[in-house]
Amino acid sequence: MLLAQPRQKILFDFDWLFKMGDPPDIDQSFNYPEVNDLKKTRPEQVDLEKKLALIRIDPVKQHLGERTSYVQPAFIGQHWKGINLPHDWAVELPFDPHGNVSKGMKAIDSLKRTAIGWYRKQFKMPATDKGKVISLEFEGIYRNALFWINGHCLGRNVSGYMGCFLDISRYLNYGGINTIVVRVDASHDEGWWYEGAGIYRHVWLIKTHKVHVANWGTFVHSSIDKAKATLTIETEIRNDGNSVQNITLTSNLIDKTGHLVATVSRAGILIGAGSSTNVKQQLNVVNPHLWNVDRPDLYQVRSVVKQDKTITDTYVTMHGFRSIRFDSDSGFYLNGKRTFLKGVCIHQDHAGVLYVVKLK
Repeated sequence: MLLAQPRQKILFDFDWLFKMGDPPDIDQSFNYPEVNDLKKTRPEQVDLEKKLALIRIDPVKQHLGERTSYVQPAFIGQHWKGINLPHDWAVELPFDPHGNVSKGMKAIDSLKRTAIGWYRKQFKMPATDKGKVISLEFEGIYRNALFWINGHCLGRNVSGYMGCFLDISRYLNYGGINTIVVRVDASHDEGWWYEGAGIYRHVWLIKTHKVHVANWGTFVHSSIDKAKATLTIETEIRNDGNSVQNITLTSNLIDKTGHLVATVSRAGILIGAGSSTNVKQQLNVVNPHLWNVDRPDLYQVRSVVKQDKTITDTYVTMHGFRSIRFDSDSGFYLNGKRTFLKGVCIHQDHAGVLYVVKLK
């Protein structure tokens, strides 16, 4: 069996450049009017959100920022700081007695140009990767991020807590140098804890065949009846090619020792050009190892996509078999056993707080 252009996931955290504040040639089109997140469920905020949604521009259709100096591939970032990700510029700022508590009383101020940050990175893309689907995954940016590749606007991701995928295939210089640029606006709040500012989680470069499992494309869930479990696997498969494809999807369940526990396969799945389809499969598992707090056993669901005899993608999803229920009188039950829920509320500020304590 052949393996065609296997999926690659490459850590993209290294050799970035960072600059705080906007360039002089920035314009008002970058403004993104927002409601107060902490009060957005109030009726007046809901009405305001509807009005603001109508006046926000589409950054891709408007080619937002493509003439801005920092976005140009030929721009030379003199005095930019070399960094590796994850990165938080807020934690490096001095404390301000009048600062925002959600920024850790740090000196983040739009008027002082400390609420905006720019990131740039140059990288080579091999000529042999032409024809693949090339994506960037940003796990987390705080917040309101705009993206460009080689001067082309890719879009915006407003949330400070939701990651995003960007397909950069069509704009790449295969066999040459490429430039990714990210503008981050941390002036708005989403919570009442320390939120920081910047690309605070990992970034990944992902390469796949045109026929592949979609990003975050699997939903795996199970039900347990005595010693038997039914595993349901829902898989979204994308075809980013120019013609209809006939594929086979095989889903393998593998335990923590690497042993194949069960398998299910479906052939003759037709996917139109530039579209996707969802495939639902089920597996029966006898005496599965149950996930619990003392033995958190996990299985792999390995999705294998084939065209004829060629494997075009392999995608792994972790799954733990367990049953849960709540009883109004006696509480929470895990796998039929009464279990006390223990824990603390540790927001993402936990590492930042430790960092500040260490500095002191």
